[in-house]
Formats: sequence, C-alpha cells, structure tokens
Amino acid sequence: RVSLNLAGVLTLSDGSAVLISSAAGLAGRISGSVGLGVAGLAVAGDLAVVVNTTGSDVATTFRVGAGAPVELAVPGSVSLAVVGTGITITVAGQSLSADLEFTRTATGANLAVRNAAFSLGGTAAAPLLRLAQSGPATVALSASGVQLDLAVEVTLNVTGISLSGAVAISLDTAAGTLVVHGDDLLLDVLGQRLRADITFDQATTATGAKLVRFGIAGGELSLGSGVVEITAITGLVVLSASGLAGSLAATVELNAGDADLSGAVELQLNTTTQAVSQQLRVGAGLVALELPAGPYLRVAGTGIKLNVSGQEVSGNLTLEQANVAGTQVIRIALTEVAAVETDPAQSEEMKEVQEEDEEDEHAVPRQLAVAAAQAGGQEGVEQVAAV
Repeated sequence: RVSLNLAGVLTLSDGSAVLISSAAGLAGRISGSVGLGVAGLAVAGDLAVVVNTTGSDVATTFRVGAGAPVELAVPGSVSLAVVGTGITITVAGQSLSADLEFTRTATGANLAVRNAAFSLGGTAAAPLLRLAQSGPATVALSASGVQLDLAVEVTLNVTGISLSGAVAISLDTAAGTLVVHGDDLLLDVLGQRLRADITFDQATTATGAKLVRFGIAGGELSLGSGVVEITAITGLVVLSASGLAGSLAATVELNAGDADLSGAVELQLNTTTQAVSQQLRVGAGLVALELPAGPYLRVAGTGIKLNVSGQEVSGNLTLEQANVAGTQVIRIALTEVAAVETDPAQSEEMKEVQEEDEEDEHAVPRQLAVAAAQAGGQEGVEQVAAV
C-alpha cells in the first residue's frame, strides 16, 4: 500500500509497485488511486508514479516468483514523477488531451505538458478544427489552479477555407476559461484573404451538435488590388456541419478613378435551417449573433456616400433575402437618400428631375438613376441600375 503526496497538488494511495534495485540506484513504477488537488481542473486517464535514481534510462523485463514477466521502462531524466500519456484535461466544459508529467520542486510541484491536442466542432473522428502543440508550454501550477499557455498549429477541415498565423491556447482553471486566440491571423476564404484578430471556441446546441465559433476583431480585407478597402471588421461567425451563420460589420471605401464610395456596412448570413443565437467574448468586447432561420441574407449600408465626377448621392441601403412561409422573399429599402451638388457642370439634369418630382413619391429612385447614368461613362465605373 504505497502512498505519495506531491505538495498537496497530487496524491497516490493504495498503490502497488514494480521496483528494481542495483548498485546504480533504484528504478520502478507505482500505480494506484491518483487524486488531483487542483481547483477547477479535471483529468481522466491512467497516471502512474515513476522513480529512477540511477541517472540513466532503465528498460528491462523480469519475473517476480512464478508470475508472468514484468516489463519496466523508466526514463533517466526524472528521479520522481507522476506521468500519463493521452490524459484528458477538462476546464469549463472544454477538453484537450496531452502527455503530462508532474514533478516535485523545492517550493511545490511542476507540470510539463507535451503532445497536446485540441479539437473543436464536428465529431471526434472528423472535427472541424484541429489544434496540435507546436512548442513548449508555459505552466503555473498550485493547489488553487493551473495557468497554461500553449502555442499550437491549426488545421481547418473545411473546403475552401484555410488559416495561418500564430495561435495559442490559454487555460486558467481559477477563471474557468479555456481560450484559443490569435492576433493578426490570415483567413483565406474562396480566394480572398482576411487579416484579423480571431478567438475560437466551441458551443453545443440543444441537440448535442458541436459548433465552432469565430470571434473577429480589427479585420482588414482588400479587393481588386486596393480598389475596395474593407476595414474595422468585427463580428461573429458560427460554423457547423449543416452550414455557416455569421454577422460582420465593417467600414468600406471604394477608389475607382472618378468614383469614390464610403460608409459603414453590415453583412448577416445564415445558410442553415435553424435560428442562431450565440455570443462570444473577443478581447475586451462581447460579440453577439442573432439570426432567423435560413436561408437568410441581409446586407445593410449606413451613411453610404457615392461620389462620381462631382455628383454625390448619400443614404442608407438595406437588402434582405429571407424565407417567409416557405417562399424566398427579397426586400430592398432606401432611407435618408440625398443628392448633393458638387459640380455645377454635371448637375443640371439632376436639378430638372428634382423640380419635376418634388411631389412624386418615386423621386428618389429617379434621381439615383440620373446619378447612375452620369456615372456610366466614367472610366472604371460600371453602369448601375435604378432601384
């Protein structure tokens, strides 16, 4: 009945040992009931105590009496440690697997983490996101909790999407958090590259399906070699086996010859057949997502300003595609639309339309059509249709 206590952090009781003694020292392995005295941390798997005072690796097979052969393999790198392979660590409902090694120090206990792996979304056999340890872990261990920082490599198992950059797992049992985050990451989607700070986590629906959530902050996207610059991208994207749902807000600027466009835009998308309600903390902010059942698409522009060769049209535009009683419906709304005279040489036609349509409820669309027609002949600007 062997027992062991590592600074109150880890205990072993009712143990049985396999030991070998030689002139070089003592080596062996002790198995038994292992208890972990760390608040907020749960582990599952086979842990054992190894002892080796020889200073060298020990690998041998021997018999005890008439019993079956016993294999003993103990590394020479530790004199006394509690070790386990493929141990599952669970914090705040999130689990990762790793090889663990607890050792005693002069002031307490130390924890080494190797070969850590973490999966999000999908199933155990086919997760949507895989993370694998790529460097040494930084660990602070005491009876009050564990703080762990771990650099990982990320594999995204979704066709048409890839991710690159430095990603880390941060675990804090006292706070009850396990966060996967990367700054200045590159997310490639269908040939377009988004640069952003991204936080990842996993949520489980009422039916048990696992989702991967992407919290995005400070994002930037450039289209057409800088013709369209999208900045200050923030939002939340939820990825599941049944589809994608997300909401992103950003600032857009268009620079195409004599045409300039600027304003704030928001994109909401749900390709699944279920309503979505999620929220995720990204940095110091909380990002929320509330969408109706899909297929659903909504694009909204607020304070949009289009300037073409001295003519400026401003306003708010909303385009929404939704499923209403089984029928796909498209709604378009224009509000606070105004035309500003910035070039008298090109404004006469606009003035005539404004005078003719002062009492006409369709005046705004006709004025937009005039601005579009004036823009149509400009280099780099395509003809646009009146709404």
